[in-house]
Formats: sequence, C-alpha cells, structure tokens
Amino acid sequence: MILPQKHPPIYLITAYTYRVFTLILFAFAAFLCFSCSDKINGSNKKYFDDAIEKVDADARAKGAYSPASMAYLDSVFAHVKGAGIIHLAKRYVRKTYSNSDYSKKALYADSAIGLLQPYQTQDENVALLYAEALSIRGNLYFDVKSYDNAIQSFTLLKIALTKVKDTCRQQLYYDNMAHLLYAQKKYLNAARFFRMRYLFYETCNYQSTPFLTFLNVQENIDNTGICYFKAGMVDSAAYYYDSTLNYVKHQESAFLPQYADNLVLIRGVVYANQAEIFFLQKKYSEAESLFLKSIEGTKKDDKGFTNSTRLTQLQMYMEVNRIKDAGLVIDTLTTTLDTSAINPAVVTFFKLKSDYYLKKNRPYNAYSTLVHSFAVRDSIERRDREFNRTDVGKELENTEQRAVNEKLKKENEVQTAYLIVALVIAVMAAVVVLLVLSNLRRKSRYVKKLLELNNEVNNKNEALLTTLSALEQSHKENDRLMRVVAHDLKNPVSAIRTLVYSLLKKEQPPATKESLELIQATCTDSISLIKDLLNNSHRLSNGKELVDIGRLIEQCIELFQAKASEKKQLINVKVEHTVVMLNRQKILRVIGNILNNAIKFSPENTTIDIRLENKENKVLFSVKDYGIGIPRHLKDMIFTVDAAISRTGTAGEESHGMGLSISRQIIQEHNGRLWFESEEGKGSVFYVELPLPNIK
Repeated sequence: MILPQKHPPIYLITAYTYRVFTLILFAFAAFLCFSCSDKINGSNKKYFDDAIEKVDADARAKGAYSPASMAYLDSVFAHVKGAGIIHLAKRYVRKTYSNSDYSKKALYADSAIGLLQPYQTQDENVALLYAEALSIRGNLYFDVKSYDNAIQSFTLLKIALTKVKDTCRQQLYYDNMAHLLYAQKKYLNAARFFRMRYLFYETCNYQSTPFLTFLNVQENIDNTGICYFKAGMVDSAAYYYDSTLNYVKHQESAFLPQYADNLVLIRGVVYANQAEIFFLQKKYSEAESLFLKSIEGTKKDDKGFTNSTRLTQLQMYMEVNRIKDAGLVIDTLTTTLDTSAINPAVVTFFKLKSDYYLKKNRPYNAYSTLVHSFAVRDSIERRDREFNRTDVGKELENTEQRAVNEKLKKENEVQTAYLIVALVIAVMAAVVVLLVLSNLRRKSRYVKKLLELNNEVNNKNEALLTTLSALEQSHKENDRLMRVVAHDLKNPVSAIRTLVYSLLKKEQPPATKESLELIQATCTDSISLIKDLLNNSHRLSNGKELVDIGRLIEQCIELFQAKASEKKQLINVKVEHTVVMLNRQKILRVIGNILNNAIKFSPENTTIDIRLENKENKVLFSVKDYGIGIPRHLKDMIFTVDAAISRTGTAGEESHGMGLSISRQIIQEHNGRLWFESEEGKGSVFYVELPLPNIK
C-alpha cells in the first residue's frame, strides 16, 4: 500500500521556485531592453533619420558638410523633441567633419563618445557610430602627436568593432594603426597593418565602389613596401613595389579608359619609390630613368609628390657631382615649390640649394640659403612644440556641453526610477531564494553523501597532484640540462667564428676564402639556434622575411657537399627560385636535418635527388635517397623525441633521434607540412610543403 505524501516532492518545489525566479528575471530583462531601445532610437526616430539623411545627401553632392546644412540640423534638434541617443551622437559626429577648429572638433567627438559609450554593447549601429567617433578622436590626438592617447582611442575602437557582425569594418582600425605606427617610425609594425588593410579590401570586395577598392588595395601594397624601405629591408620593399605594379597591370583593363589618368599617376608614384631603392644601391642610371618616368606621370595631377621626387632627384645629382643637372632641377623647383611654406620639403630644398652654391664656389649664397633652411626648420620645431602643449581636455566647458550634461542629468533621473523598480524585483527575488533555502534544508542527507564522495575524490586528487609534481620536476631537470649543454656549446662555436673572422682579415686564396665565409655563416646560424635553446623556445621569432628558398637550399647543399663527397655520393639538384616568407635560420636547420639524414643513411656511390617546385599557392621541397629506408615499426615514431628510434648511419655515423621532431615543429610554425614515404632497403623521400605569400 502506498501512503499519500503530506508534502510535494522536494524536486517539484525546487523546480517551481526556479521557474518563478526565471520568469521574474525575464520580465525585468525585457523591461530594461525596451527602455534601452527607446533611449537609443528616441520617440521620433523616422523624423530624425530623415533629417540626418538629408544633410548627408547634401554633403555627398557637395563633397563636404556645408554651414547651411549644419544650421538646418541644429534647427531640427532645437525645435523638435524625441531625438534618441544615436541621433544626438550622429549630429556631433557630423559637426566634427564640418568644423576646422581643433578644440571644437575634439569637443564634439568627446560628446559623441560620452553619449554612446554606455550603449555600445547593446546595439550594432551604436557600436559602429561609437567606433567612428573613437576614430575621429584618435586622429585628433594623432594630429597633435599625442600618440599614447591615440593608441588608447584606436584600441577602444577595435574592441567596439568586435560587437559588429561585418568583420570588414575592422579595416578602420588597421588604417588608423598603420598611419600611427608609421608616424612613430615603427615601420615593421606599420607594414603588418598596411598588409592587413589590403587583405581586408581584397576579401571584402566592395562591389559598389570597385575603383575605390582598387585604389585602396594598390595604395596599401605600396605603403607596405615603403615601410620595409624605411626599415632598411630593401629586398622586401622591392618585392612589394613590384607587386603593386603587377596588381595594377592585372586590374587596369576594368578601369580603362575612364580612369586612365589615375593609372598613370599610380604608376608614377611607384616608379619614384623604386628609384629610391636604386639610388640607395648607387645604381644611378636606373634611378634617374625611374625618377624621370615618375615626374612625367605625376606632374599633371600631383604637384606635391612631383616636387618631392625632384628633391630626391636633386639629392642624387649632388651626390654624383652632376652640378649642371642639379641647377636645372633647382630652377624647376624654384617655380613649382612653395618656398614660403613651413614644411620639411622646404628645409630639404634650401639645404640642397646651399650645397649647390658651395660646389659653384658661391659661399655667400650658400650661407644665406643655409640660414633660410635653419629658419624654416626652427619654425617647424616651434610649431610642433605648440601642438604638443595643446590640452584639449580643458576645452569642454562651453554652452553646448552644459546642454549635454543637462540632458544626461534628466536621463539619470529616469535611471533612478529604473533602480527603484530593480530594487522591488530584487526583494521579490530574495523571497524566492528564501523559499529555495527552506527546501534545501530537507536535503541534508544528500549533502552528507556528497561530502563523503567529495572526500574520496580529494584523496584521488592528492595522488594525481603528487604525480604531476614529479612530472614537473622532471621537466625542470630536462630543461636545466638542455640549457647547460646549449651554454657549453656556445663558447666553442663563438671561438670558431672569431678565429675564422681573424683568418678572413688576412689575404686568402678565393677557394679558401669562400670556405671560411661558409664556416662563418654556419657558426652565426648555430649561435642563433643556441640562443633559442637558452631562451627555452622553439617558436618563430619576429625575424620572418621574404627569402629565396631555392638559394637557401643551395647554400645548405654547399655545407654538406664535403660530407657527401666522403661517401662518394652524388647530390642531384633541381630547384626553382621562389620567394617565401620564413625564418631563414629555422628553415635552414630543417633542410640541414633532412639532407644530413639522407647522406647518413645512404651507402657509398649512391645518388640523392633534391627538388623544389611551385604547386599553385604552395612550394614543395623534397629529398629522395636510395638508402636503408625506415622499418615499418619505426614509421609512427619517426617525428618523436625517443632514443629508441635513433639508428647508426651506413658508415657508423651517430644519431640522436631529435632532428626530425624539431623540424616538424618548425614547419608547423610556418603553417606548412612535413611528411615522408619510405620502403625498407629501398630508400626514403622526405617532403616539406610551405605556403607562398598571399600577394597577387
């Protein structure tokens, strides 16, 4: 017989109370969301949307926001009620675009940021507008060289854009950071952001503005090259300049003949950049030819850039002592360059002109021109100091800001009402919690059982912790041993490099000198790898660069040629010279490990085939030997660090079983693949696949 229960089961009571509590929270959340939505969009959304769109349409037609359109917008907000937070912020953002006064622009940007910040996580449109206001504020800081504040604004911009589904919007962050880092002369970091910008434009593919997309892609490829040039990486700079011209060549048919003049101008800019490389390399004839092509392409539509090119051309003529040609350029610049302006180009012009007068034996003219150069330079420095002293933060106390504060005060009163409602709901929630607690008291026996089980789990955890501690201690000991070995290797390798350096200082036969230089390069690479071990890191450093991997393979073969010759082995090489973004020392180590194994495990009088070929967007490197091969039971362990897999070479060479494990880790860090094919007694083929740079 089943007796009726005096109370409902405890799990039913608990489920009921949780359900009530959930419904209360849901109602409260819905209330808050409705309130926030109403504050964001206002009670007269369509009217203000139409008014702002009218002003924007006028700006698109005229190319700028006119005073008349701004006066109309001010009138709308003054006489019509019901504007939302987003409308007020849009008004301030447009005022930043229409105003030339720095203090007022800063005031309007800060006002927009202050309005939007509390709501930027609740609405995607608010997040977009908030990011735009932060971009404006960051660029204002950039203009006065307050770089730390600019970086802070751009970082907040990036965070705001994470709330936006359209990831293409993130290009706004990369654009700002690229120019900021370039201004700070952090050229390698700037190059990374310029590269991200053109990749964003290519990926997002803005169909509505194809020519604007084309302009942005080619500009940012070229800017990437400029950054590498400024950083002293001339080969990488030349690669990106060539990539810019190739991109223009492949795309130009879609924009001819409508944008023919623009395409000529684009090429002219790139020619000037290429000319600077030849000038730096003292290839003056090639540089002069490109300078002239650049000037011809830009003089019609970009006089400022043309003058900049002529200044570099003038500098080259002065360096090679072509005084007559330098005088012709000076005459041209005198008529095209605004020498009354206060900018670095004018300083450079007067300095070069002073040098010209000295070479013409006119010291008085040289002196007066140099004094003029110094005067302009001092004016620039005074102007920069004045900008740096500008304190925009104290410009916020004016009538319009007080009006914003008054609006915020009223909003705070409404928020106080929300808090009262929230307090009432919190009291109700507390009642529900008390009901839950009263039911939990009846679960004491279950809690007791859980405690017993918990004690058992804790005992097992203690055993696991003891085991983990032992493993950690073993790892530390291995790490210490590795550092000791690496440290002991460093001194003799450094001594060898020093000795070779001393020998190279003396006159040596060409063959001996080439061998010594090869030994010196190998020692340098070895020291770099030893430092990696001392730093306890196999990961790639920031020193990745564009490298001709075919040439790298040839250098590695030169290092191991003597070892192969000892075993009368023939190395058969067929490589295509391809540029890949990689860490030179790390990849050289991988190639050396694979080639060394091929020599070690091949008998005398055999052939080793080495190939490098392009495969679509990847490059494939292979080393094939006809040696002893890999037994079936070792194939699954070949890339692990295990003494059991080490084998003696065909001539008794020693093996440690570590090289392929480290090689695979390096290749994985390059986003590549390393694998092999082998048959015991017939030889092995090892493959390395690496991605090519993503440049069209």
